[in-house]
Amino acid sequence: MANGQAQQPVNTLRALDPANPTHTVELTIVEDDVAALLDGPGHHVHELQHLVPQVVRKQSCVAVFEGLRQDGGLAGGRAYCGRPARAFTNAGEETPPHEGMCFVVFVNEHSQIFDWDWVPCANGFGLPVDWAQRFQEPLWINLRDVERGEHISDGTKEVSFARSGDYQEFLCTTLGLQSQEELERYGALISQVQADWHRQGQNGCLFARVLNSDRPGYGWTTTVVPRSGVAEATARVVEETSAGIERADVRIVSFLFPWMTSAEDLAALLKALGEAPGWAVTTTALDAEHTNVAVRLALEEGTVTSWVLGFGPFTFLPMTRRSPFTELVVLVKPKVPGQHRMDDDMTRAHLADVPVSVLGDPEFKGLVERTAAHRLFILGGDEEEKRAKAKVTITVPSAAWEAGER
Repeated sequence: MANGQAQQPVNTLRALDPANPTHTVELTIVEDDVAALLDGPGHHVHELQHLVPQVVRKQSCVAVFEGLRQDGGLAGGRAYCGRPARAFTNAGEETPPHEGMCFVVFVNEHSQIFDWDWVPCANGFGLPVDWAQRFQEPLWINLRDVERGEHISDGTKEVSFARSGDYQEFLCTTLGLQSQEELERYGALISQVQADWHRQGQNGCLFARVLNSDRPGYGWTTTVVPRSGVAEATARVVEETSAGIERADVRIVSFLFPWMTSAEDLAALLKALGEAPGWAVTTTALDAEHTNVAVRLALEEGTVTSWVLGFGPFTFLPMTRRSPFTELVVLVKPKVPGQHRMDDDMTRAHLADVPVSVLGDPEFKGLVERTAAHRLFILGGDEEEKRAKAKVTITVPSAAWEAGER
């Protein structure tokens, strides 16, 4: 079957876009491949008609991988994996799925489907047993089976959220990884997990749920910073934030540090940012043991101040900031005249100032009211609000702040 240069497509179907899972991409099947089907086993035709469209859809797909290893080399393209509930004989009769097998759809770099087949399955989830040898890296994993071990109740309602450890245990088990350090190699999954956590609503901000439903559409870019020293990590943040400011299609830049699990490293990073041009860091004592840190970025030649938000897997953070991975979220554009609806102060900008065109004024007002109530529900009362306000980038233990290296 064809897998080289682009050819004239004869059929199309919609498939999950692993880079933006709420959207789809168009896949095509080329004429040469259809002709080859007619000369091959009959079950291929029925698989193309019934199984291929199913496996490439978000509801049935279990994983998408990038980089297909062919003829000893690494080619472009993707592989969609799934576990259909049926198989077909050459005569077109339905049978139970092949035991111990999963179904893989292969797509070349031109978004053309060029092959599909049943292959040995690694586990009950539905990944090929040799996925690490077949493919370069996973782009997307279906997270529907992640345990939601965080339960919050006020006596009248209860919600459950996935904790940091729930995500990591699921991914390491599913992919056969031995440690979180192995997981750090796969930046697309790190980004997916953090966005999924935001969409759950544990961060308390219903605006963030809307923005995370379509990050690319709202100009939200994400960088997974590789394991490094504080100086290197700081330089990466400063450099890519500056690039985001210059790009017209970017409103938010987000930095993920999956390796940053100590309060001292977090404090050192924040202190280093405070010394970078255009950045400022101030602190306020919250209580005898904790310090609120406010990180600000100058925009528009210093006439606008961007409020940076921080999240992380730390027990000292309020529930609304306790995410799977350490993250800094930076708004790199000022409020849009005529589209700001939180307040009229054009000298400051934060996440809630991002224009959300799908929300009319009544919907926007309702979302503001529901956000306040939802945040208090997650926090369990007003006391935690002191650490969860938008003006606070993040809270750190005072001892860690003092110990953090400059």
